[in-house]
Amino acid sequence: MARGSGPRPEGTDGSDFGFRMVIHDRYKFMADLRKYNKILAFSHVPLLLLSCAWCSVGMLAGHPFPNAIGFLVVLEFFCLLSYFLAAPGTGREKLKYMKMYGFLIGLIAAEHILTRYWYHVRHPKDELYPKVFAHYLELHYGVTNTASVQKTLEIGEATLDGVLWVILIAAAFVCRSYVLIKRNPAESDSSGAPAGESEGGQKKDR
Repeated sequence: MARGSGPRPEGTDGSDFGFRMVIHDRYKFMADLRKYNKILAFSHVPLLLLSCAWCSVGMLAGHPFPNAIGFLVVLEFFCLLSYFLAAPGTGREKLKYMKMYGFLIGLIAAEHILTRYWYHVRHPKDELYPKVFAHYLELHYGVTNTASVQKTLEIGEATLDGVLWVILIAAAFVCRSYVLIKRNPAESDSSGAPAGESEGGQKKDR
């Protein structure tokens, strides 16, 4: 490696910095989207599974496991399978599977919102999970302060629902942006020069 104080290479006067290869802003944006895509794809899984497990609390009072939640688990399986098959960020990336992942994550977000809306608005108040679980603790473990336990569970339930909604909706929008930018490459970089050219108007090195 040549030292900074060494002789200048022949054929250049040191003023050719305008023709150096630069990274297109599109690729920087794609790298950010790919990173957030991965974070959201894996961070929503434990939250969704926890939410589905919480929905089994009704079985403590003799109620069947909700069919909609079982369907949600099946959707989640195929959603993760699509993400792994898409192999984002690798040389074998498949955009069709990424589009399938985006469709499924959007479907999961919509169903989760609808099922939780039905639960909070249309479900009988005596069958809400915090009250069922607090009553179960009172009967089997002698817990006396069921009111405070129920209130704590209601806060935890609302927090879980809110965080999961935000992550699912963000995952759907990030995936959509990633697919769109992959399907419609930018025609120019931020300097206004056509893609593949430097600021000086010359072709960039490939």
